[in-house]
Amino acid sequence: MDLARRSRGRGSKAHTVLEVLQAIRTTEPNANVLVYTEYVDSQTAVLEVLNGALKTGALTGEVLSIQGDDPEAVRTRATDRFCSADGLILVSTDGHR
Repeated sequence: MDLARRSRGRGSKAHTVLEVLQAIRTTEPNANVLVYTEYVDSQTAVLEVLNGALKTGALTGEVLSIQGDDPEAVRTRATDRFCSADGLILVSTDGHR
């Protein structure tokens, strides 16, 4: 699915990510979903939208995030949890703060 194409004229790409996640949650409520962003600014925008949606009940689950400059132990903890728990959304980037 081309998120950039879908988001034209409808708001930000981060909101399109939210719409896709809501659709996934409709059919697979406990699915884990990995969202990769190339840039830290994009990750920040996605996290703001997703965390806002969690607060209002527009999205279910829990959001985790990791970045390229996080210590290895932090990245390992997040990925291990992502592999062992349900209902998680991991927003990841190789970018650095």
